[in-house]
Amino acid sequence: MKRNIIVAVVSAAVVFFGTGNSNAFPLNFSVSGSIGMGYYNMNELNTMVQQIAQDNKIQIPKINKGINVGLHGRIWLFDIAAVTGEYEHFWAESTANLDPVPLTFKAPADVYSIGVLAKAYSSASAFDVCVGLSGNFVKSQYGSNIGSGRILREYKSDGKGITIYTEVHTNFLHPLEIGTQLGYRFMKIKDFKDKFDNKLYFNPGSTATIDYGGFYFNIMSGFRI
Repeated sequence: MKRNIIVAVVSAAVVFFGTGNSNAFPLNFSVSGSIGMGYYNMNELNTMVQQIAQDNKIQIPKINKGINVGLHGRIWLFDIAAVTGEYEHFWAESTANLDPVPLTFKAPADVYSIGVLAKAYSSASAFDVCVGLSGNFVKSQYGSNIGSGRILREYKSDGKGITIYTEVHTNFLHPLEIGTQLGYRFMKIKDFKDKFDNKLYFNPGSTATIDYGGFYFNIMSGFRI
C-alpha cells in the first residue's frame, strides 16, 4: 500500500514538473518594450482647434494620432494565461505657425494598466496568438498657449479606461520574443483643472473631454524566462 502511494506521488510529480521540459515550472515571466501608433477620437478638441484655425485663417493639423511607447510585464501560468502590468506614454500634439509665436496644443498622457492575457492559438516553433483585456489608470495633461504668448497653460486630470487587444508573438527564439499588438481603447478623460483649480472648457457651458479612445498598434520586443 505504501509503495503504491509513493509510486503515485512520484508519477504525479513527474507529470506536473515534466522533468527535462524547460517549460515545466508553472510560472514564467516576460518583459518587453513597445513602440507604436495610437489613433484618437478627439472630436471635441479638434472642433475647437479648427474653429481657432478658421478665425485666424491658418491651417492647424488635427490631433487624431500620436506615437505610443510602453513597457510590459507578464506573469504566465502554465504558459497559457498571464497577469499583465503595463506603463505607456501617449504623445498628442499639434502646432501651427502664427506670428509672432507658434500656436501649440498638447495632450500627452501616462497610462498604467493591469489586466489578463490568454493564449488563443499556438503554432509550434513559430508563434502564439493571444487575446487580452486591461483596466487603465490615466494621468492626462492638456496645454496650449492660446492668448498667453510663449507660456503654455496647463490643465491636468486623472481617469480610467479599458483596452482590448490581440497580440501575436514568436515562440521559437527563447528567451527572446518579438511581436505585434492590435487593439482598441475606451478612454475618455474629463474634469481638467489648472493649478488654481480653474476648469478647462473647449465649448461654452460644458467642461472639456479629451478622448484617447480608438484603434492602436504596437511593435514589441523583449524576453521571457
